[in-house]
Amino acid sequence: MTEAVNPWVKIGEGPEEETVLAVDFDVTGRLEANFRDLVGLLPVPVAVWQTVPPAESYRRMLTTEDYLAWWREYPDKGRRPVGTVLGYCVGSVFASELADEIEKTQGSRPRILLFDPEMPNTLSLYRDFGKVTEMMSVLSPEEKQQLLARAEEVRAEHGEEFDAVSARLIELYEEAGGAAFERLGLDEDLGAELLGLFRAYVSYLAAARKLDPSRGWSQARAITSAGSSTGARQAVEELRFEASHDELLRSPQAAAAAGAILRPKGE
Repeated sequence: MTEAVNPWVKIGEGPEEETVLAVDFDVTGRLEANFRDLVGLLPVPVAVWQTVPPAESYRRMLTTEDYLAWWREYPDKGRRPVGTVLGYCVGSVFASELADEIEKTQGSRPRILLFDPEMPNTLSLYRDFGKVTEMMSVLSPEEKQQLLARAEEVRAEHGEEFDAVSARLIELYEEAGGAAFERLGLDEDLGAELLGLFRAYVSYLAAARKLDPSRGWSQARAITSAGSSTGARQAVEELRFEASHDELLRSPQAAAAAGAILRPKGE
């Protein structure tokens, strides 16, 4: 696995009067639109840095503080103000916490702009397990159906017990994926990285569950998809668009609304 050496990656070039930080779990092969898509659609160039998951999360479950410590040293800290913190889905939970920490450091509170903000729960975990299963091209349609059926058995057995459900789903994913990768003769390092991906994502969800984003969300503006989101109800303002959740960050209309919000505070 390629080790992440930097907790942030620059995804948008623009004037450097203010920095914009974006929190999301973005990995190669993701089907959903991402902040890179949004940045490419913004009406004006914006300097944007996005979180990178800690490499260690591919190997073991991390704590909430592990993530915050990894992202706490954001780019240009102490030299250039953070004007806005963005969050997508569960990343909105971490975005709220980072905004609190940034306020203490720079003495002014950054704006918070959230896209379909959501607290992680077992429903979203099962939903994303289904997406990951569909992405596993090494599995036949029959194998995918069997894997999803076993996930339904976990749901019936453990209900809303997030920690128990997440542990079992990781086991199922590693069992199915490991057998398939071995059958295909995949390189051991590549196989380990693919298997670790789901563990890293579940670690990200579990860590977010330990945070209370209510203060940040109550001061945020939310851009939401056609189905809205539970977290958006707490926002100061919700701007809803017809795009689906998966396509929200690829919506020209949503990008135009975000661009208006991301203008430097002095303009």
